[in-house]
Amino acid sequence: EGAKEELTPLLAPVPKDPLEVFAWLDEGNTRWSQGVSKSRDVVAQRGAMAKAFAPWAVVLTCADGRAVPEAVFDAPPGTLATLRAVVLKADAPTVNSVELAMKRFSPPVLVVLGHQGCDDGSGRDVGEQVTQVTAKVLGKKLIRDRMKGGQLLVLRATYDLESGRVRWLDSEEGKHDKSASAEPAHH
Repeated sequence: EGAKEELTPLLAPVPKDPLEVFAWLDEGNTRWSQGVSKSRDVVAQRGAMAKAFAPWAVVLTCADGRAVPEAVFDAPPGTLATLRAVVLKADAPTVNSVELAMKRFSPPVLVVLGHQGCDDGSGRDVGEQVTQVTAKVLGKKLIRDRMKGGQLLVLRATYDLESGRVRWLDSEEGKHDKSASAEPAHH
């Protein structure tokens, strides 16, 4: 029974409501930061993972091995499409990779994730870096159209290496920066 329960996110259809995926990511990060990550038998899941890849979210981050999205969000293998740039910056290869992933997988959530010490050489703090990359990503018509249609939530986030907590820049203190995220239409 327990193994079947663990497979559910891999085999379940991707939720259509981006806020459901956001809540799932946030809950996973809470488990991770509190040291209560779910135990998963990845070997037993290999067969299910080999059959299909329908990620619930695309996460863009840098290549730093201390900020691995699957761990940070306590996400089972196969639920995230992770894009790892050597340096998290708003260059054409990075932005084009995000657009390609969004075309190929059509997930309801895109997270641009920086972390403390994430340095693009500009001297800006990580939140500013994440905001600049997000602004460039939002320049892509496909992404803007999906946001306008309520099919995509784009989230800016930073990760604290010491605490393990993700800080959602668009939801702090109830503020929303509409240039960096879009609330899907409520049903």
